[in-house]
Amino acid sequence: MSLLILEDLKKHFGAQEILRGASLRIDPGDKVGLVGRNGGGKTTILRLIEGVEAPDWGSITLRKGARLGHVEQRPQFEPGMSVRAYVEGGLAEVRAALRDLDVVNHKMTEVEGAELERLMKEHDRLAELVDALGGWETERKVETVMSGIGLREELWQREASTLSGGERSRTALARELVAGHDLLLLDEPTNHLDLAGIEWIESYIRELKGAVLIVSHDRRLLNNAVGAIFELERGSITRYTGGYNDYLRQKEERYTSALRAFEIQQDEIRREEVFIKKHMGSQRTAEAKGRQKKLENVVRLPQPYNDVRRPVIRAPKAERGGEMVLEARDIRAGYDAASGSDRDASTQSDASSSSRPQGSSQPRASASTSTKRILFDHVDVRVARGERIGIVGKNGTGKTTLLKILAGRMAPLAGRVEFGHKAACGFYDQDTSELRTDGTPFTEIRRDHPELSDLEIRSHLAKFLFRGDDVDASVSALSGGERARLCLARLVLTKPSWLAMDEPTNHLDLAARTALEEMLSEFEGALVFVSHDREFLDGLCNQILEVGEGSVRRFEGNYSAWRAAKSAEAAAREAAKEAAEDAAKAAAKARAAKAAKSSDAQEGAKKNTERRDEPAKKSSGGKIRNPYLFDKLEQKIMSLEEELKTLQDSCVTEAVYRVPEKLRDTQMRIAEIERDLAEANEQWENWIS
Repeated sequence: MSLLILEDLKKHFGAQEILRGASLRIDPGDKVGLVGRNGGGKTTILRLIEGVEAPDWGSITLRKGARLGHVEQRPQFEPGMSVRAYVEGGLAEVRAALRDLDVVNHKMTEVEGAELERLMKEHDRLAELVDALGGWETERKVETVMSGIGLREELWQREASTLSGGERSRTALARELVAGHDLLLLDEPTNHLDLAGIEWIESYIRELKGAVLIVSHDRRLLNNAVGAIFELERGSITRYTGGYNDYLRQKEERYTSALRAFEIQQDEIRREEVFIKKHMGSQRTAEAKGRQKKLENVVRLPQPYNDVRRPVIRAPKAERGGEMVLEARDIRAGYDAASGSDRDASTQSDASSSSRPQGSSQPRASASTSTKRILFDHVDVRVARGERIGIVGKNGTGKTTLLKILAGRMAPLAGRVEFGHKAACGFYDQDTSELRTDGTPFTEIRRDHPELSDLEIRSHLAKFLFRGDDVDASVSALSGGERARLCLARLVLTKPSWLAMDEPTNHLDLAARTALEEMLSEFEGALVFVSHDREFLDGLCNQILEVGEGSVRRFEGNYSAWRAAKSAEAAAREAAKEAAEDAAKAAAKARAAKAAKSSDAQEGAKKNTERRDEPAKKSSGGKIRNPYLFDKLEQKIMSLEEELKTLQDSCVTEAVYRVPEKLRDTQMRIAEIERDLAEANEQWENWIS
């Protein structure tokens, strides 16, 4: 039975039709992605499933009793609630099931007959529910999820209401991931995650028992974590099997096939129309009328639609400069430890570009850094003409800080940055803060380039999909994707010798990301950027700068080469660790052998002493030296044997083997008793010897 069915959904916002007969079906355990243009209705689909909005037409059917989960965009935290407590709130259902299971277990010991049968069925139902919710290891699950998505352990007991925006989003995501829903809705789950978090959530989604519907622009995630793609286009939904690359291939094949069939039919219709026109009123009038009637009954194929709209981004003409773009030496960066905020930036240029004269630099500061939290120190970076450098690292390690220092947008705490001949930087900021909220796309271009005519400005904006009334829309009313496109429209009108870009793919849909990649691949100057888009990093980079642990490391190659290098390093560390453990075991074994040899010598001496004392022992009548302690030892042995037998028998009872936690605890106790029993028996043998 299907988990979720959407059938013939229609939805309008004013005069705009968002959905026109959209339908989809999700079965239990399905992992599916939902793709489409920004503003096409993807989030509307999620809100309809959640029940936040209602369709104008059509039906939404969720299987009875199914557990539906979605991540709150603006989570509300109760005063004093810690991060861990909020995340554990997602376990409310499984904890209730565990409490009910304990109650049933207790009642089963007090009843029999038909009531016992009923309780056994209820016990089985609750055990299956707990298993479906992944509730046998709740504590480990919570900690695994929080660590996986980048919530550091020092944040777990922090009051949730004091978190930053990104930390709040990750906390809300963690709460839903631990809950064990039958269907989980995720809207851009990789936002606010670093590369390690993205890779972790990718593998976690694959292993989830429940179904997942993901809205994402992360192509690698859509390739690796889902088994089907739903495309929302022109208000209707089409299903494609496989990941994102499979979707692109199948879509092209379907379009080519449909276009061929449409063209063949159109050719046939034209031939028939020519025949009818030529022979109507001639000797073959009857045949012409017959063909006309037949033509009227033909079911005409619709012309297939292929949306090829995307921004037309032309690479800015790179100003020819020297072979060296910049060189940073002995750089230190950090922020005020008291406030936790970044060090004040020294803005060196306007919002769209910055430049420095040849050889400009900042000297290494000598000011005290006792109140600063140092992100990295003694860092050297050299950027040459034509290089493509991606900056990666965990959240909070200083990736954007490094980029701004290299671009001349922020002064380092110490060190110097020297710029090459005619080095002019075009800077793209992910927060698009350089846009004036009281302006429009037209005035934003006019502000930087008053020499352009109105027609030239409108033509340029049209390449970035700003057409008609969009050109005069208020910047404050633009979506994140529209603001990003406007910033790119401003950027390409500059003439930089190199580009520094902070998360340039954020807010862009898949078509715009592809256009941006093509533009950057054509750009002749150097490129330095921060990104969490793995496809983007793989397609453009020839070097990687990894920021972390107070330093910056340089790797040759793209993202995949960097990951391979990191994997090789991890494997080498593991091999070294195993070698050290083996060496320690060998040393311990040698010490044990030496001790055993010494023990054998002592045992021989002891036996000689016993032989000498044998007559005295016999004369004493073989009595136990301390009968009271010997009796206590025998009682201990009998008690341990009885407990061991009881525990071994309990392992085959439903109350234990159906509850993994109880079974594990029982097995651990059995191991402890066996160890204690062996020690007691050895002590008993020594007493009677």
